[in-house]
This record gives sequence, structure tokens and C-alpha cells, in this order.
Amino acid sequence: MWFYKYILRKIFYKALDGHDTCFEVHSYLQSVCWILFVAVIMYFIGSIVVMKVCRNALYERCQKFSEKLGNLSCFLTKNL
Repeated sequence: MWFYKYILRKIFYKALDGHDTCFEVHSYLQSVCWILFVAVIMYFIGSIVVMKVCRNALYERCQKFSEKLGNLSCFLTKNL
């Protein structure tokens, strides 16, 4: 990591006006960033609910088919 700084200092010293970085990044959060945080929380909650519903539906179908076809063991466990 120090190698690129050495190259910037030695070769591009004049082009960069004595700085050892090409550019700087300044970031800040605006006042409406809470919308993003709420959306992320809603996404996580929604995905957990959908996955549980899908898992339960697969479990029920697996049970139906194992009853129809005989001695098939269902690889899913009931998750409430």
C-alpha cells in the first residue's frame, strides 16, 4: 500500500501540487437518510416473513407427497 504513495510522491509531486493523494472524498448523511434505514429494516423483516411462509408451504407439500408416495422422508422440518 505504501508503494503507490511512494510513486505519487516521487514521480507526480509537481502534478499533484505536493499532495500524496490523487483525490479526496468527503461524505455526509443528509437529513432524509432515515428513509434508507427504515427501508433496510422493512426489507429484512419482509424477507424473513416471506422465507418462513415459503418454508412452511414447502414443508406441507413435502408431507403430502411423502404420504402419497409411501416411505419418503421429508428433508424439511416444521419452522413456525
